[in-house]
Amino acid sequence: MKPKKDKLMVGHEIADGVRIAVRSDDDGERLVTISDHKSGDPLPPSSEYISLSSEDSEGWQDVNVLYKTGPSQVATPAYREGYDRIFGGKQKTGLA
Repeated sequence: MKPKKDKLMVGHEIADGVRIAVRSDDDGERLVTISDHKSGDPLPPSSEYISLSSEDSEGWQDVNVLYKTGPSQVATPAYREGYDRIFGGKQKTGLA
């Protein structure tokens, strides 16, 4: 089975510089928000930096993912150390 193209149809502006869009890819169609990115601004967690092709006759644009961020890391080594100190480490089983 050939993979479906990653496409985006841009809709109305819902806030200053933020637009709603429909994204269609291998996972199906879903609503997303898109916004312009200013040079030097950080990308939010779990977001993508994309470029779009020109619109086809139906208003769809091809998506080219340039960079993708992952989820925030909240469990740092210091966090884990503090958690174990407060709540205890792993329970040992099988000892008499």
